[in-house]
Amino acid sequence: GYQLRRELFLRHIYPIVMFAVLGTVISSVVCALILFGLQHLGCFSQFDPTLLELFAFGSLIAATDTVSVIAVLQAKRVDPHLFYVVFGESALNDAVALVLFNSFADLLRANKQYSYEALMAFFPEFFIDAIGSPLLGMLFGFAAAL
Repeated sequence: GYQLRRELFLRHIYPIVMFAVLGTVISSVVCALILFGLQHLGCFSQFDPTLLELFAFGSLIAATDTVSVIAVLQAKRVDPHLFYVVFGESALNDAVALVLFNSFADLLRANKQYSYEALMAFFPEFFIDAIGSPLLGMLFGFAAAL
């Protein structure tokens, strides 16, 4: 973080956010649906999770840790643009996975089933977490800098 070249990071913020958000959401959904399919094929003997529980689990494992990839990219001195896209995505995908998991966990705690109301409760919760968390982080960062 101390060696971050802000201009390169901010120049690539759109692909970084796209890869972090869309990549993590797609990975979470695909993991959940694969497990759901395996469940219906009878691959889980006594384990019978709901689809919502599988989405929560998928969001947990969707966050990838690319520390080794970043180390290789840095050692090979690849194009800095590629390095910062991978670095930025790895920094943000954990936050996206955490917001996804919190949203699914809130639905599980509220014991909501698959309905229009549950879907309408998910999206505001997700966006409040997705927008509120960075704003709160910036507020505390600015306060600490004073």
